[in-house]
Amino acid sequence: MAIRNKFRKTLSVLCSVLLSFGVACGKGENPTSGNAALLSQPAAPTELSYPDRTNADYLAFKGNVDGFATRFANAAYQAYDGEENFAVSPLSVFSALSLATEGAHGVTRSEILNALGASHEELQTYYSALYREVSVTHTEYNDDDTTTYSGEVTLSNSLWLQQGIDFRQAGLDVLANKYHAYSYLADFCNENEKANRALTAFIKEQTHGLIEKNYELSDKTLLALVNTLYLKDGWLMHGDLPTTAPYTFTNADGSTHTTPLLQGKYVSGRVQEQENYSLFYTATLNNYKLKFILPKDGYTVADVFTADVLAEVSAVQSFGGSDYENNIDYYTRCLFPEFEAEYDENVRTLLQTMGIQSLFNEYSCDFGGLLDEYWRGKVYCEKVQHTTKLFVDKTGIEGAAVTVIGIGESAPETRQEVFYDFVIDRAFGFVITTPNNVTLFSGVVEHL
Repeated sequence: MAIRNKFRKTLSVLCSVLLSFGVACGKGENPTSGNAALLSQPAAPTELSYPDRTNADYLAFKGNVDGFATRFANAAYQAYDGEENFAVSPLSVFSALSLATEGAHGVTRSEILNALGASHEELQTYYSALYREVSVTHTEYNDDDTTTYSGEVTLSNSLWLQQGIDFRQAGLDVLANKYHAYSYLADFCNENEKANRALTAFIKEQTHGLIEKNYELSDKTLLALVNTLYLKDGWLMHGDLPTTAPYTFTNADGSTHTTPLLQGKYVSGRVQEQENYSLFYTATLNNYKLKFILPKDGYTVADVFTADVLAEVSAVQSFGGSDYENNIDYYTRCLFPEFEAEYDENVRTLLQTMGIQSLFNEYSCDFGGLLDEYWRGKVYCEKVQHTTKLFVDKTGIEGAAVTVIGIGESAPETRQEVFYDFVIDRAFGFVITTPNNVTLFSGVVEHL
């Protein structure tokens, strides 16, 4: 057993998803440095055009991404037994597994694609468009024609290779051009501590310091695939959200906590009422949406944070703000608590339940897209670690994962305006999306 394991090793996921494969160092290898060295740069992203953004095939691909998001978030929640509030980034996991499809061949690739709900051709054609749509730095123009930073979402993909091994350059080129991925050489074998420090520093930089963790990749690590996702946006351009008088918030276990609630902005729309939950959202400065899934009396968060409900939430495109027949405009604001949520788990078993088996099998894992034939049957994925941290407070949202119409002229008429408050005063589920409804984070808050 010891001899066999000497020639096999690992895969783990990180800062969203870190897939790390490894093998024991062999004699004759002579890495030149213990520090990571840049091997290739990602293709520079260009702005996604309106025709590309509205292309029917691309929209169908985004639907598949959202389908994965609902399945993964629900499966992760069902398997989660942590004591903290729960948040994952399905887009980060999707991105890392997308990178893995370029390394995988045969059954290994097929199983990953089936879990993602996309074909290899679709990933190569449309992942870049998704990356370019999601990765945005927002600026506000000032009176003197200067700009002020107001928020961002940043995706980062990267490949980390053990120095001294043979790799397929064509695979690195595809990762750079189709997935905007960096490639680095690092010496996990002989300079393991330095290599891990380099990876930790990279992740810390990409997540603006939110995630600083040593994932302790072993000296048998052969390669690692990493995705990071970072979100930061405020509610207002200047200042904080006002707060209410103290409310009594009911935790999932029935205990209570007294806290003021944040007063979100009024936005057009009405609360969507379903049999067992109510749904509405609050919007950030740049229109990222924090959607609240509030259980009705007699139901729990576990009852409503399901794959079916998450699919229903994703399908809501309009909150019906205007009743044209009766000339009424509806506006609703959310009153909600500050909260934090996190996640740091090996999701290997979870992904196996989603149909990814060969990737974790030491005899059948095929990673011939990046490694030559010699490594067939000698590497496999040992673990997939997904790490998320999310903060929602009076200033805005910050989170990281390191595993994210013609108008005709008409006569003026008098319209009634109706205002409602949607009070989040008990344990709830949530989904955070881009302005175009791509899920960045999902989770539940069971206690304050």
